[in-house]
Amino acid sequence: MGYPLVSEQPSPDSAAEQQAPNPERESPTRDYKEPDRKQSGKNSADGGNCGVWMIIGCLGVTLTVALFAFVGGIIYLVSTSDNAPTESTPTPISADDPADTDETDDAGEVDDSETEVADDPAESETHQDVVSFGEGTHTVGEDISPGIYYADEAEDFCYFERISGFSGEFEDVIANQIVDGRAIVEILESDAGFTSERCGEWRSQPGQIRDEPSAPFEEGIYLVGDEIEPGTWRAEGGGENCYWARLTGFTSVLDDVVANEFGNPEPVVEISESDTGFESESCGTWHRSDD
Repeated sequence: MGYPLVSEQPSPDSAAEQQAPNPERESPTRDYKEPDRKQSGKNSADGGNCGVWMIIGCLGVTLTVALFAFVGGIIYLVSTSDNAPTESTPTPISADDPADTDETDDAGEVDDSETEVADDPAESETHQDVVSFGEGTHTVGEDISPGIYYADEAEDFCYFERISGFSGEFEDVIANQIVDGRAIVEILESDAGFTSERCGEWRSQPGQIRDEPSAPFEEGIYLVGDEIEPGTWRAEGGGENCYWARLTGFTSVLDDVVANEFGNPEPVVEISESDTGFESESCGTWHRSDD
C-alpha cells in the first residue's frame, strides 16, 4: 500500500520518528487477515463436486437425447419400409440355365394344368354323355332319353320292346325282338317307354367295338363299316335255325330290314356299304368269302 510523498524536507527528528516504529500505529499489513485454508479448501471441494455433477448431468442429457433420436430414427425407417411399395427387379431368364428352366416350368405349371383341364372336358364330356340303364320298364323322356343304345353283355334270349303305353296290352307294343348275343336298339322320341329282360346293361355308347372289321364274327347285331366290313361273307357251323338280316336302322320294325333269310345252315351274304347294321342268330361264325 503506497503513501503520499511530502514536498518539504523532513528534519532529522521527524525522520527519526518516521523511521522508528510506532507500536500504537497499526501497520497496514496487520489489517490483512490470512484466509482460512480449511474453509477455502472446503469451498474448492464443493465447487469441484458441483462441476463433476454438472458434467455427469450434461452427459446424461446428451445420452438421453441421442437415445430418443436413435429410437425415433428406427421407428421412422420401419414405418417407411412398411409403407413403401415393393419393387421387384425382373430376373433375366436364360434358355441355357437349367435352374431358370425349372423356375419357368414351375411358373407355367398352372398354365399346363389349365391346358390339361381344357383338353379333359372334351374327354370327360364324352364320358358324362354316356347314359346307361338296366332291365325293366323305363319312361322315355323321364327315365331315359331317345337315342341308340347298346347291350354288349346280353344273355341268350335277350328280349326288348318299344311301347306306346303302359297298359300291358299287345296294342302298346310298337316293336319287339329276341336277340342272342350283342343287341342294338334305337328308341324314338315318340315312344312312351322301353322294356327289356335278360339284356343286361344298356349304354348310349358301345362298351366294345370290333377292332378289325374284316375279322370273323359270331351272332349278334353289329354296325356296318365300324365293326363289319362291307363285302361277301359266308357262315359256317350254324344250323337250320340260322337267321340273318341286313338292316337300315335299329328300331326293330320290319321297315328296317333290307333283306333277311331263315333256315339256311351255310348262308352267303353280300353286305352293302349302304347298310347300317347286320344281324345274325344261330348261324355260327361268319368269314369273308375270299379268306
